[in-house]
Amino acid sequence: MPRQRFQVVVVVIDRFGQPQVLLRDRYAGLPAADIATAKAYTALSFRSSTADLAKSVRSGQISPENGAHAAPGDCLAAVW
Repeated sequence: MPRQRFQVVVVVIDRFGQPQVLLRDRYAGLPAADIATAKAYTALSFRSSTADLAKSVRSGQISPENGAHAAPGDCLAAVW
């Protein structure tokens, strides 16, 4: 199997949602830091990992119809 390389950004936020640490691969795309920050904030807001949130969205447990509201550009879009 060929070795895969990924350009990643890692963000650590505090309990108030403010970034404390941001590490960005030099080849990561321009929006990667914003997306990583939004994902971290989403995980904090829902008190769940974004992987668990993605499962909930796919299964229909989280949707606009049952109370989860996401504005255009909101961090919930980072889950999909």
